[in-house]
Amino acid sequence: RTLSIKRRLEAANSKPPTLKSNFKHPAKSKSDFQDEVATIVKRTLKPSFSRNAITKDQYKEILKKVVNKVASKPHKGAADFVKVEKLTLDYVNFYRRKRR
Repeated sequence: RTLSIKRRLEAANSKPPTLKSNFKHPAKSKSDFQDEVATIVKRTLKPSFSRNAITKDQYKEILKKVVNKVASKPHKGAADFVKVEKLTLDYVNFYRRKRR
């Protein structure tokens, strides 16, 4: 029993410490970054879509536009949640006005 505890301690000490934050990662591939942005956009669009403020096609178009726009700019690892959310809500308001 003490041997297994020692092994666990050695294994735990040999691993480098990792950051465990939702939106702060030191380096990401482009696809990981796009997935993160898409997740933020989906969370932001869900209430508007549920209230029928936007259609399914508009939902898809906003998602595509925001992800492409944010991912095309250079980034340093993490998506800025506030900026992505604001951009998404701006598109929602644009499509709401367009629909009237």
